[in-house]
Amino acid sequence: MVGWRNVIVGALIALAEAGPAWAECSERGEPGVDWRGCFFDRQNLSAVDLTNARLRGASFKRADLTGANLSKAGAFRAKFVNAKMSKVRLDGARLEEADLTKADLT
Repeated sequence: MVGWRNVIVGALIALAEAGPAWAECSERGEPGVDWRGCFFDRQNLSAVDLTNARLRGASFKRADLTGANLSKAGAFRAKFVNAKMSKVRLDGARLEEADLTKADLT
């Protein structure tokens, strides 16, 4: 029989692994950064290099990503609503279910 303590410890470990990487949200934008679940609404991220970044569920609403490099970034369910994304590199980016409503992709 598994003790209740083992069940609680297992559940806490699972939650920690599944949840957003809150500590990483303050990290500067660079290749491979883990910004899962982070909020960057209205931020100036122009020309940032987010190659291979983990952006799952991140929010970039009304952010300025002009000239940014999101090549090979994993942005499943990321929100780029009304974001400035002109001249953004998206080579190999994974944007499944990403919200690009009214994003400027010129």
